[in-house]
Amino acid sequence: MAKHDRTGRSKSEGRFAALPLSIAETPAWRDLSGVAAKAFIDIVLRYDGCNNGKIVVPTRDLAKRIGISHATAARAILELENAGFVRLMKASSYSMKRTAAEYRLTHRRNDVTGEAPTNEFKRPRVVDNVVALPQKKDAGAAGS
Repeated sequence: MAKHDRTGRSKSEGRFAALPLSIAETPAWRDLSGVAAKAFIDIVLRYDGCNNGKIVVPTRDLAKRIGISHATAARAILELENAGFVRLMKASSYSMKRTAAEYRLTHRRNDVTGEAPTNEFKRPRVVDNVVALPQKKDAGAAGS
């Protein structure tokens, strides 16, 4: 049984990720795939209260932490971006010291710029502005 301090809080529970009803009750959240929802929770766990806008999310690390492939992790992050739950702040770069991409959660204040939460997931999606992974060339099409 967990020990509690004088305020009644458990000392052994550790960190947790809260999912506000303002997110859980949106059509955007209900439309997310299960993998994207797991990825979102993992990204929220990386938020420490003062790093929004600089949340580092290496796709290989995300993949390992939630038990999926690297490519699936990349698709999950793109799904979160397209749905408006996260925004890319700094792209990853393999050539410059292997830096991972940095994101911000749109339901929290941006700690880098001080910008208020944008809650982009609450707005209707714009189909023209969808981010996508580069498509692989079809091997069958090359031989025709």
